Amino acid sequence: MDGIEKTKVGYQYWFADKNFLDGRTIKLSVVDPNSATHPPHKHSEDEFFFVLEGSAEFYLNGETKTAESLTSFYCPSFSEHGIRNIGDTELKYLVIKKYEMKY
Repeated sequence: MDGIEKTKVGYQYWFADKNFLDGRTIKLSVVDPNSATHPPHKHSEDEFFFVLEGSAEFYLNGETKTAESLTSFYCPSFSEHGIRNIGDTELKYLVIKKYEMKY
């Protein structure tokens, strides 16, 4: 796939980045076993995650939930959140988000 960006724990692929259409994005994230792309964080945009393959732990405001493939998670604006791979195989998930555009 052209457009793959390596990360410290896997890679990501932007199907539509924030410059494509008024900030709306969709990205594939692939994370190595027992790893996370980054620690929990907050931002102004809400975010939707959809697990394609693997075992995920989703953190939201101090609570965690685990899930397998074909599960979705929603993160409201300004909520502390994170997702990590808790399995022994790659975790693949989609991130759907609309960035605030600064004109």
